[in-house]
Amino acid sequence: MTRIEKASVEEVVQAADMLEVVGLRTQLRKAGANYTGLCPFHQEKTPSFSVDPVEKLYYCFGCGEGGDLLAFVQKVENLTFAEAVESLADRYGVTLRYEESGATDADRRRRERLRRLLEQACAYYERVLWEAHLAEAARAYLAQRGLSEEAAKEYRLGYSFAAWSKLRDAALVKGFSEKELLDAGLTVPGRRGSGYDRFRGRLMFPLTDERGRVLGFGARTLGDDKPKYLNSPETPLYHKSEALFGLDKAKQAASREDALFVVEGYTDVLALVQAGVRNVVASMGTALTEEQLKRMVRLTRNLYLCFDADAAGQGAMTRALSVGRSLGITLRVVRVSNRMPSLSSSSRKVWLSADCDTPSFAAALVKLRSRATTRKDWRSARSRFCIHDLCS
Repeated sequence: MTRIEKASVEEVVQAADMLEVVGLRTQLRKAGANYTGLCPFHQEKTPSFSVDPVEKLYYCFGCGEGGDLLAFVQKVENLTFAEAVESLADRYGVTLRYEESGATDADRRRRERLRRLLEQACAYYERVLWEAHLAEAARAYLAQRGLSEEAAKEYRLGYSFAAWSKLRDAALVKGFSEKELLDAGLTVPGRRGSGYDRFRGRLMFPLTDERGRVLGFGARTLGDDKPKYLNSPETPLYHKSEALFGLDKAKQAASREDALFVVEGYTDVLALVQAGVRNVVASMGTALTEEQLKRMVRLTRNLYLCFDADAAGQGAMTRALSVGRSLGITLRVVRVSNRMPSLSSSSRKVWLSADCDTPSFAAALVKLRSRATTRKDWRSARSRFCIHDLCS
C-alpha cells in the first residue's frame, strides 16, 4: 500500500482547524484556554467533552474517548488513517506526497488521472447545461419539476450533447487518451477502433464519494430513448453497489441531526434540499446494498427509508430488512397517512416522483417541511408520518 510521506501528514495537521473540524459534530463553547461541548461519542446532557485547539487534542471526561485531530476524524467518519489524512488534505487544500512504491504508485497515478478526467468532464457537462442553447430542453425540464438553478448548481447537474463525440473530442484535446476515457466509463468502444460518448442528450447527475470527488455519472434521457436512466459502468473508481447520490452534501447535516433520509431518485434529493431537508441521499434505484448501508452508518445509525408505495418500493424495504439485520442496523420506513389534509389528491399530483405513478414519500416530506418555519414545527410535522422499525 502506498504510504503518505510523514512531512505531508504534518502539513495537513498544521493546516487543519481543530475547532472547525470538531465543530461540525458538536457545538463548542470557550472555557478558559480550551473549548467544551457535548460528547459526539456518547449520549450526555452535561458537556464533558474538551478540545485543545492549540495542541489539537480532544478528551471526554465522561466516556474516556480521546486523541488527536486525525484520531477524531478517523473515529467520527469511520476512516482509516490514510483516508482521514486525505480527507483533511482535500478540505484544506494540501497537496499530498506519497512514498514511491513501484507498481502501487503507478496504480495510484492512474487513478488520479481518472479522477482528473471525471472532474473535468463534470465541469464540462455543467457548462453545457447552463450556457448551451441546445440544453434549453434540459433547463426547461428542471423548471417544470420545480427544481431551482441554485439547487441544481449545488449538486453540479449538467447536460451531455446529443452528438456522438463532443466530450471525447474535448478530452483528447486536453491530453487524455482513448483508454483513459474508456476506463473512466465516459466512452464506449466503437466498431472502427475509436470510442464514442456513452452519455448523449441526457441530464447528467454526478456521483461522488464522501469527499465530493466525482466517480461516475447517472444520466436521464429527456426523450423516449431507452433506458430512461443510464449509469456509468463498473470502473476502477465507480462501483454501483456503493453509489449514493448526494452523500457528500448530506454528511454534515446527517451527523448533526443524527438521522439520514434515503429516497429513490436524484430529483427527490433536490426537492428535499430545496425544502430545507439536507440530510438526504438517493439509493440509485431501490435495491439497498450492504455496501451502501455501511457507507451511511458512518454518519448515523438512524436511517429512514422514504421509498414510493409501489411494488418496487415495497420489495426494496423487504430486502433492506435482511441486509440491515445482518449489520445490526435499525431501519425505519416512512409511511404517509392517507388522512393527511396537506396531501390531498390534487396536491399529490404536483409532487409525484419522476418515474412512479404513486405518491412519493420524499414529496410528502417536502410538503411538510415547506410548512414548518421552525425546528419545533418540523419535529411536529414529522410526527404526522407513521415511522415503523424494520429491524432492531
